[in-house]
Amino acid sequence: MLFDLTAHRVLYPLEPYPVVREFAAMLKALKPGALWTGREFFGYTGKDAAAFDFRRRSSGISIAFSEDEWSALGELMSKALALPELQLALEDLSLMYGEF
Repeated sequence: MLFDLTAHRVLYPLEPYPVVREFAAMLKALKPGALWTGREFFGYTGKDAAAFDFRRRSSGISIAFSEDEWSALGELMSKALALPELQLALEDLSLMYGEF
């Protein structure tokens, strides 16, 4: 999976499957004033809770989003993972890696 974050001038790859699933979970769970401390990602909100940041532990890459951008990214990720044409592949990967 590759996110084209044009506004940030970033193409951000997400792979393998466990990384994609954790990223999706972080997008849902991280709310203003909260932290995400997952295996692959560290997510946090800014001092005024208007900025959402995440950092991938393995690469150290950190990207910041406004609250609206974070919400839109979460919706986009949910819609992408719900696409009917992805369901068979996601089911196979879930069997391979386990459910997330």
